[in-house]
Amino acid sequence: MNQKKILGVLAGDRMPMSILVKWIESADLVIAADAGMLRVLEAGFVPDLVIGDFDSIPIELVSANMKSVIDKTQETTDCGKLLDYIENKGFGSVSLVCAEGDLSDHFIDTVHCAVRSNLCVQIGLERGIAYILKGPIAKSLPAVPGNRVSLLPLEAVTNASLSGVQWEFEGRDLSVRGFTSISNSATNSSVNVSFDEGSAYLFIESNDPEWDSLGLGPA
Repeated sequence: MNQKKILGVLAGDRMPMSILVKWIESADLVIAADAGMLRVLEAGFVPDLVIGDFDSIPIELVSANMKSVIDKTQETTDCGKLLDYIENKGFGSVSLVCAEGDLSDHFIDTVHCAVRSNLCVQIGLERGIAYILKGPIAKSLPAVPGNRVSLLPLEAVTNASLSGVQWEFEGRDLSVRGFTSISNSATNSSVNVSFDEGSAYLFIESNDPEWDSLGLGPA
């Protein structure tokens, strides 16, 4: 399996430019999904590849020094196309950025695409990183004491434990209609999470890119 820091750039415009620049500079390969190309160009960079159905931007905007993949399939969104492409190229993980914008349905779809994907997916956000976790899993992730931590189930989660936070728990089942952990607070330099089955959205407040959680070394 290819081991590179793959950055997928979506079209949301909420990410501060300074944070986007950090993500791009720390990546080995930058792939833009459709209008995500504009975010990369605005940051002063050129994406290595642009993929999508090009319904948001005309293909003519893709310059000669950019590779492009046109996929008109309507069964998947541009984010889904991007994730499928990365997986088909033999990569095992990806960091997505520019997921936040004025369309909340697009953000929810991004999370759903990440759950469906076989990739290890994390999402760089305006105020932190969201890790899309799938069981069985046991993981230690970097945190800053005092910063916000939330663990929210996306599917029913069994036998979940969370430590390194103010309100720890062990052996709990999480569900949308049941127990969740939101607005918790890190107490250590790492947060430990584990569960047997299901999928969950772990948010850890942060200002910097984080690649080590994907097994790719520090940024």
